[in-house]
Amino acid sequence: LYQPSECLFLTLTLPGSTDESMRAIAQWSGYLVNCFKAWLSKRLPHRYEMYVWEWQRRGALHLHYVVGCPDRALGEEIRQSLQAQWIRLLDAVCNKSGVDVYKKNSGFSHSSDKTVVKVDAQWC
Repeated sequence: LYQPSECLFLTLTLPGSTDESMRAIAQWSGYLVNCFKAWLSKRLPHRYEMYVWEWQRRGALHLHYVVGCPDRALGEEIRQSLQAQWIRLLDAVCNKSGVDVYKKNSGFSHSSDKTVVKVDAQWC
């Protein structure tokens, strides 16, 4: 295995805040992580990684994921496509669970404007 000189610290946030969206993510969290790992595996076949689900102070659930990256160009490709991939995975959970994981407690849903879905990727 290579020894990465740098890592990407990824944060993938659940846009919805309803109890139903939290339960759907809890039920499908293994699916989300496995699909995300498969997506990364196509770009980084040999990698060091670790992840954890966490609550933000405001109550939003998010996934922290750290992955070793052998070069900046490859990492930048991952950063560029991260939001689109996270939206694809969230959409899959919506379809599998029948729950709108974009819906807020206020009743508003971001399902019609997914550009607000928050992801972050920082070099570390």
